[in-house]
Amino acid sequence: MAIFGNKDKNGNFTINFCSVKDTPIYDPVNFAISATLLDDKIKFQQRLGKKNKVYLEYSKILGMQIVDTEKVIEKNKSVAKRATVGGVLLGPIGAIIGGLDGTGTKRQNIYKKYLVFNYISNGEEKEFSVEIVGATLGLNKFIEQLKIKCPNLAKANNLETYL
Repeated sequence: MAIFGNKDKNGNFTINFCSVKDTPIYDPVNFAISATLLDDKIKFQQRLGKKNKVYLEYSKILGMQIVDTEKVIEKNKSVAKRATVGGVLLGPIGAIIGGLDGTGTKRQNIYKKYLVFNYISNGEEKEFSVEIVGATLGLNKFIEQLKIKCPNLAKANNLETYL
């Protein structure tokens, strides 16, 4: 498995992802996994320990797409922390101003991208996702290679390029 490159020691194209909750083959969630393009299937495997190998045949893949999500997290500001910092920096007046600034909530937006695979298993359509993370280098090339190997994706136009 490649750490910094896109080829494993056998010359197969490989890429890193992160497992997510709806990926039935990986536990724990948020675990680093790799996807390696073999001759007739994709091998998904945990990066550490090299456990939980799962194979997905190209002929069973029905579709694939990149999905963007946004999650907004609201947290209450800490009046005591802000008053303490204000008091340390500016004395009693700073403590009052810091305490007043600590009322209310703050919002944080979290953006994530996922690669979603639709496939058929035992005559039933299923799907699973992997998270595209900072270590997912070469995603465009991965998708191009997968389109060449997978007959159902050759005509797919639902895949955007990821930069």
